[in-house]
Amino acid sequence: SPAQLQRFTDNAKKHLNVSVPQPYADFLRQHNGLEWNGLTIYASERVPIAGYQDRFIEGCVEANLTRREFPEWKKYLIMGETGDEEYCFELAGIQAQ
Repeated sequence: SPAQLQRFTDNAKKHLNVSVPQPYADFLRQHNGLEWNGLTIYASERVPIAGYQDRFIEGCVEANLTRREFPEWKKYLIMGETGDEEYCFELAGIQAQ
């Protein structure tokens, strides 16, 4: 919903100090996260996976805060993962303004 997307962009600025890249925001506007065949694209916030009551897609801000416990992840905005690979933007280009 527009409210979820606004909360997400506000939380990304507040907790991660980033402006959400427009292509990612556009994706979330249409599909609030994705879980398919081992690929996860993080949602605007933790949301249930359709058809399951006990499985969820992680929220982007929460996923990034967890990873930022390790210094090397502080320079990226991670938007998704598949197994041992992450999909991310380098923060140097998207710091919040």
